Amino acid sequence: SIDSDKKSLTHEQTQPKPKVCSEAEDTSPSTSSELLLSVPFYVYEELAWINATIQDKLVGDMAKAHGGHGNRFKHGDDYWLLEASLKHPMRTRNKSEAKLFFVPWLLNFFDFRSYQDVKLCWNGKCNMDLLLDAVTSLQETETFQLYPDRHIVVRSFYAAHWESWNQQLERRHKDAYQQFLGVFQQMQVITFEGKDLYPNPGRRFNFPSYYVGTPCSKHSDEKPFDVAMVASLSPQKPKFQHRRNLCQWLQNGKNGESKSISDLKISVCGYGDQCPALAKSKFGFHVAGDTFTSQRLMDTVLSGGVPIFTHLQQYPMAGGEWIDWNQLSYYIPIHNDTNLKSAPEREGKVKRLKGANQNLTTQPTSRYSMQHPASESSVLERMGAILHDKKGYEERYRKILQHMPLFEYTTLHPFDTYMYLFQAELYPETRHRPEVYSCQWSALKLPPPLFDDHP
Repeated sequence: SIDSDKKSLTHEQTQPKPKVCSEAEDTSPSTSSELLLSVPFYVYEELAWINATIQDKLVGDMAKAHGGHGNRFKHGDDYWLLEASLKHPMRTRNKSEAKLFFVPWLLNFFDFRSYQDVKLCWNGKCNMDLLLDAVTSLQETETFQLYPDRHIVVRSFYAAHWESWNQQLERRHKDAYQQFLGVFQQMQVITFEGKDLYPNPGRRFNFPSYYVGTPCSKHSDEKPFDVAMVASLSPQKPKFQHRRNLCQWLQNGKNGESKSISDLKISVCGYGDQCPALAKSKFGFHVAGDTFTSQRLMDTVLSGGVPIFTHLQQYPMAGGEWIDWNQLSYYIPIHNDTNLKSAPEREGKVKRLKGANQNLTTQPTSRYSMQHPASESSVLERMGAILHDKKGYEERYRKILQHMPLFEYTTLHPFDTYMYLFQAELYPETRHRPEVYSCQWSALKLPPPLFDDHP
């Protein structure tokens, strides 16, 4: 649960003083390191559903342990960002001092409870009554009336971007849901895979959420296995054929049936225990299921594994706009875009993807990799090349350990990164020079300053 007995600190008392790399100490993931956000923000703690319950269970308990395996709720980022907002040193309790405003509604839990048709309750109100009360309270504040576009909210449950899902909620709740949308559309938002049903170009920014990963309790430098992918193979789902193909091909490589690779050491591919499989493996495959993304990427990173992406679409959806995944991962294409009908369309898609991540220059972006289905031989050949790239692996592994806090929701860093991204868009004159953060976070590629007055 959230500690409500925090000392009241002013913005002036807590404002971090950024250092350039030459002045910064050597830090490690276990030490406090430089935060990015440099403008004060206000969080509407009075609107936070701190002790809300869902299915008679505290949302905090559900966020920390959901499902039979005790993993964190993968869509619980709204809860963890709420917790971080109350602890961040740039928080101010003076609304007139704030440049940004964080709205701590737990919309992921709201959408989840609606999808599961169960009750989400807090302070004597449940479900839509709870949301409508929060919306009305926010609408009545002077700060929202004056600066709605400086308000930031999280809505990243996977069904939230479905038009059919929002239409269903509207049919159920009519005027109440329309009132919510009228407020929601004015705010900046963290969304599922960066998808926004209600775009407002130039005034509304959205960034894709990280899934909430569950780390193995201990990651180890001892990696007796080469690769792992702990995932459902769902034989009844055509979309999961890529996963089934991959596991079969890797098994063939393990059995020495391929000329490209022999004696491949597989921890788990398919069903199995996540831990210690991920912690004991050098690499973890990030393969699409129902959508291009999954919590598997964050599970791998937080357990000390180097991820292997399998489709170009996965990069922008995993924060590729501000994370240089080239430094942290490898790429083996195993998917086939069957919806791309012509070469010009394929080329256009490649250009858009490269535009979303300018540092993808070393990733394959040829039409071949997107047009043709992967073969067993091509996948195993690339896997063999990765296994032989010992220097590249060591460098990526070192950087995974260095950057792990950026993806760990129990730290302040995910909240800090998102808030800084909004700061950089809304107050571009406050953007940091790369020298301020690149020593600690070399894989961050944040918006550049408007004016470079540094000699």
